[in-house]
Amino acid sequence: MMGNHGVTGAGPDVASAFEESYLFVRACRTLMIAYSSGQPLNVLSDAVAAKVAKGWASCREMTYHHFAAVEAGS
Repeated sequence: MMGNHGVTGAGPDVASAFEESYLFVRACRTLMIAYSSGQPLNVLSDAVAAKVAKGWASCREMTYHHFAAVEAGS
C-alpha cells in the first residue's frame, strides 16, 4: 500500500496482478467492516489459515476468467 495512492498489485501477468489487488482490497473492506462492528475479532490459527490458503491455491485458474469478465464489463 502506498500512502495517499492506494494499492499496487504485481504478478507474472496483468490478470494475476489485478486479481491480487482485487482480493487485497476486498479483504481490507471486510476487515474494516469487522472493525466497525466494535466486537472483538477472532483470529484464525496458523493451521487453519494455511489450510484455507492451500484451498485457494486450486482456484488460481479462475484469475483469468475473472479478469476477462471485468474486461468485458460484466
